[in-house]
Amino acid sequence: VSYSVLRSAVTVWHVMTESGYVCMVFYRRDGHVIELQQSNTSARVPEDACSPPNFNALTLPYITLITAKPLLRPCPYLGRYTVTGLSVVRRTRPSGSASIVSDSESSPPQCNDLQFHSLTVGCTEVNTMQFHSSCSVAETSTYSCHGNWEDNGTNYLIASPTSRKSVGARRFCFIYMATDTTNIPGGEGGGGGALLQVASVAESCRRNINSPSLADMAFNLTSNGQCDENSAGAGRTSLLLPVVVFLGFIISTLNSR
Repeated sequence: VSYSVLRSAVTVWHVMTESGYVCMVFYRRDGHVIELQQSNTSARVPEDACSPPNFNALTLPYITLITAKPLLRPCPYLGRYTVTGLSVVRRTRPSGSASIVSDSESSPPQCNDLQFHSLTVGCTEVNTMQFHSSCSVAETSTYSCHGNWEDNGTNYLIASPTSRKSVGARRFCFIYMATDTTNIPGGEGGGGGALLQVASVAESCRRNINSPSLADMAFNLTSNGQCDENSAGAGRTSLLLPVVVFLGFIISTLNSR
């Protein structure tokens, strides 16, 4: 059973092992990117599968699905940014507990791929963003953008690393919220910086990320203007952009049931 509502499709599936029905809602995002929500309980009749308490779109997690070879898309918020206040969350295994290490700590920092000092978005190619490390021996970490969308005031970007020094998984979900897109480089109006909070989470594009302790990285961005502007002149009007980044995988296939 299925029916479509705008950019989503609601489906009801019969689960043989549970002798019941589950609800699965697919959301079309940006071309080859879709998201999925699935009820965590089964209903005895199909009419109840997509109704509370079996299915609640406000509380159920999202699973992000993307093609194996995603197409390139323009990156959002084009421009140059300075990275400051970097802190890295190091998680221990197998408990998953986290400790936060800041670049302002007294101990000498070790040179690694996460010591970024600047970010450029769309300056070399419109579909790439580059993190530049403060380490002289480190290379630029380059990411390709594959699609972005907006959901309830929050924006989501799927990106993949293309350079050897790009850190982590094959796919990343960057989650960000801007207070005024008309004042951000690459936004609707262009111009100077504005408050921007960014995240990238493990496994899929999770919602309601409000704790820095869940982050793999956290740092601030200062807008230095658009790509073709002189950084010295643009810096006079730049604003501080607090950013929280959560690095993680994007699920590319749905496990067979």
